[in-house]
Amino acid sequence: MPRAVIPQYQPNRVQTQPLGVQEVTANTAPARAVAQLAGNLGAFAEQKLVEHDDTVVREALTAWDQEALQLRYGPTGIVGKQGKDYLDAMPDTLKAFDDLDGRVAGAAQNSRQQQMIRDQLAARRQQVNGELSRIETNERTKYDEAVAFGSIGSHAQVAAMTPDDKERGARVSVARAEAYALAKRRGLGGADSDAASAFVRDAMTGVHNTVLSGYKARQDYEGAAAYLEANKRDFNAADFATAKSQFEKMDTFARGRAAGDQLFDLWRQSGEKMDVQAGIAKIKDPLLAAQTSEQFERRVALYERDKSRQVSNLSNTLQTKIAKGEQLTPAEMVDAENAGLLDDVQSWQDKTEKDGGPVFEAYRVMAPEEFQRLKREDIVHLKGVSAADRIKLLDRHDNGTELASRSHVGAVNEITTLATAQIMADGKARKGPKKAAMEAQVRTMAAVEVAAFIEDNKTPPNPAQIKAIVARITSRGEGEEYFALSDAGQLYAGDRDLYAGALKALTPPGGKVDPKADVKPDREWASQIVGNMADGKPALPFRRVPDYFKRAMAEDFITMTPSEIEQAFTAYVRGENLAERYAGKRKGSTGLAGGPR
Repeated sequence: MPRAVIPQYQPNRVQTQPLGVQEVTANTAPARAVAQLAGNLGAFAEQKLVEHDDTVVREALTAWDQEALQLRYGPTGIVGKQGKDYLDAMPDTLKAFDDLDGRVAGAAQNSRQQQMIRDQLAARRQQVNGELSRIETNERTKYDEAVAFGSIGSHAQVAAMTPDDKERGARVSVARAEAYALAKRRGLGGADSDAASAFVRDAMTGVHNTVLSGYKARQDYEGAAAYLEANKRDFNAADFATAKSQFEKMDTFARGRAAGDQLFDLWRQSGEKMDVQAGIAKIKDPLLAAQTSEQFERRVALYERDKSRQVSNLSNTLQTKIAKGEQLTPAEMVDAENAGLLDDVQSWQDKTEKDGGPVFEAYRVMAPEEFQRLKREDIVHLKGVSAADRIKLLDRHDNGTELASRSHVGAVNEITTLATAQIMADGKARKGPKKAAMEAQVRTMAAVEVAAFIEDNKTPPNPAQIKAIVARITSRGEGEEYFALSDAGQLYAGDRDLYAGALKALTPPGGKVDPKADVKPDREWASQIVGNMADGKPALPFRRVPDYFKRAMAEDFITMTPSEIEQAFTAYVRGENLAERYAGKRKGSTGLAGGPR
């Protein structure tokens, strides 16, 4: 191999001759090396271009995937919609995908990238379009069925509401036809198909339930039974039997409620004395009887609640009126009696109008001739006197009865209190009747003693004389015998006839006593009557006057006020002739006009 001549360095000399360079040819080693390097550089560049294209395509497809996910599954994506909403959104969604394809394909920088993107997008769109089409088919089917069932339901609602039987039948027929059409679209066959018949039967169950609810709302249970029979083909045997049984029970309940209401009205008309249970016992159907009884009890409960409210309102009204010093009208007194408020009225009046007040005293001492010239109506509406004093003034006006002074009443009360306390302290009442009964007997004796004292001395007893009367009363008898009033004469002789009259007046003519209405004749009641009359009070308050006497007065005389009934019973106990006393009010004859003896 020839050697290259390398010039030698020589100081301070300039090389004027060219270097000696050997010629290089293609076949030489350097030429081959250069060629190889150039080939390697071209392959490397091509590889980098391919890799760049892949990156651009991948980036574009990633962007497509992300936006495609939003179009399908995002908050407003089409896959989240159903029925008509899905169908309405389908065209816009497909257009959005087309726009997306165009934008992504436009991102290509060369033909190779563009071809790669188109190939990938075609595969993706085929998959997406297939998915959306399958969902569209399902949603269209569901939407069509929803519309069909909505139409069937609409026919059912019209059939339930209309009072026209022809329209009801027509609507049900149309609903049945639409159900068969829907079954056919489902591929279940026609009317002769068992599958279609089963589908229609299920669909018509809702229709019939809606229509039957209309009958129920109208309480037309007979119409419901007829409807069931007319559409029996749409029910299986078990469902038909169940529905029929339900409406039979509803019919029974309705008849029971009506019977209970009627029974309640009869009970009220009878004065709440009708034997209701005896009437219910005559009903042979146990379910009907139970429903009748339940409805009756429900009506009674509502009646008692309303009655309680009415009594409370009446009580407040009367109490307010009395507190203002206003006189109650006869109608209000009747209302108070019917509501059981007479005792309360008396108590309210006692609190505002004390016995023996100045107005009463002024009328009590009025000369008989002057007093008789007063109008009875003026006394009835007289203000400033208690109810008890008003009764006394009316008795004086009607019967000429002279009234004892307030000191008379006070003496009787004081003697009663002292004597009762002494008897209790001595232990004489421990084995005897209750204190109330004993106190009533003592009050009777005190009234007799005071009346006798005033008759003899023309003045009420003073404290020392009251003490002597108490001693006489408490020394009469020992132990239980002291209270055994077998006859009034054992205690006092002056009122023997009055006591006997009281016993007889407590017993209706013939001796028959109604345990629910009349007072049983006994010594305690008779003693109470004698004591009341000795105090100048009516024999009994109106609410305790026996019912037989009230009924007789209603039959024998024209309408009388409660106070007039009290006065009539008091006169009856005395043995007065009621026919003569109330000649102007007489309208019939009951056998009571002449008194009890």
